[in-house]
Amino acid sequence: VGRDHLEAGNSVVLEVEARVDGEEPRLPVQKITPIESFSAAAQGSIRVFLRDPSPLDPIKSLLAAREAGRVSVSLLLSLEDCGKEVEVSIPGGFSIDTSVRGAIKAVPGVVDVLDL
Repeated sequence: VGRDHLEAGNSVVLEVEARVDGEEPRLPVQKITPIESFSAAAQGSIRVFLRDPSPLDPIKSLLAAREAGRVSVSLLLSLEDCGKEVEVSIPGGFSIDTSVRGAIKAVPGVVDVLDL
């Protein structure tokens, strides 16, 4: 079931079986998953907003260290001199958990990271 993940301060996702025992509702836990593992398995997309091209190499390194996954990543760069934006979708999918998302957001030159 994953009882080892039940510690004070840990964020977890519980998979339960809903049933009624007499007149009382019961929710026995079937599976306990750390939130980081759950979000890494999630599907979806993130869009990374860049102030300038300087974060490209650090972001490339962060993503290269990840296993293949189901989260697509796009980069949006604002071109201030011409008033336009360029969006590039990175081929493939990545396993992006909350720690990787936070690491990307912490790269100097990254303005924001949005879940889509």
